[in-house]
Amino acid sequence: CDDGNPCTDDSCDPTLGCQHAANTAPCFDGDKCTTGDTCAGGSCQAGTTPLSCDDGNACTADSCIGPTGCNHGGLTGVACSDGSACTLGDACSGGLCLAGSATPDCNDNNACTTDACDPASGCSHVASTGGCDDGDPCTAVDSCVGTTCVGALKLFCDDGNVCTSDACAGLLGCSHSGLTGTACNDGLFCTGLDQCANGTCVGSAGGKCDDGNACTTDACSEVTGCGHVNLPDGTTCTTGACQAGTCSP
Repeated sequence: CDDGNPCTDDSCDPTLGCQHAANTAPCFDGDKCTTGDTCAGGSCQAGTTPLSCDDGNACTADSCIGPTGCNHGGLTGVACSDGSACTLGDACSGGLCLAGSATPDCNDNNACTTDACDPASGCSHVASTGGCDDGDPCTAVDSCVGTTCVGALKLFCDDGNVCTSDACAGLLGCSHSGLTGTACNDGLFCTGLDQCANGTCVGSAGGKCDDGNACTTDACSEVTGCGHVNLPDGTTCTTGACQAGTCSP
């Protein structure tokens, strides 16, 4: 009484003969792209869940063909990832993901970091030590502190001129503003009342060698200093006439 149908339970009744009762057993409907096929009404019914052919490979075109089942055709030229964060432009070739020739730019333009690339995590920037430039012209002996460039010393802007106000500011660096009216020393013996004038030390001329004697001619030399020459005897002076450099009645 075997009718060759897996969806019937075959038996033989002494009176009725062969019997074929429908069952609900699992079966195969001939299509490899369906799952969960079950007997119903004496025939095999396709399952409602399609077969998953995803092989997890971005470089294959996954499909299912009824008689043969899953198919994985290799792709070429499709973008993919080779699993390394240090390659760019990865592309499929014959079903395989090949690394691109480009690499990520890990340069953070910070002189206080060592830049590198880790295939698993990508770019890394580790604090380094050594010299650097903090971009401030008013600092000197710059060095890395952690990942920051720090200037240890302020720039020394003293130009040695007492008639200038020395400072350092911003991107301009040292500046020297001229002073006026400040006492100074022009380095000359024959000048007096030295004062700054727009950044220059200027001394007043005359009067340095005045001995208060109306009967002498006063002079000053940067080499020899003060000189006093007697006026001719008989030269009129405040109380009479000069005699040997003295004003006599």
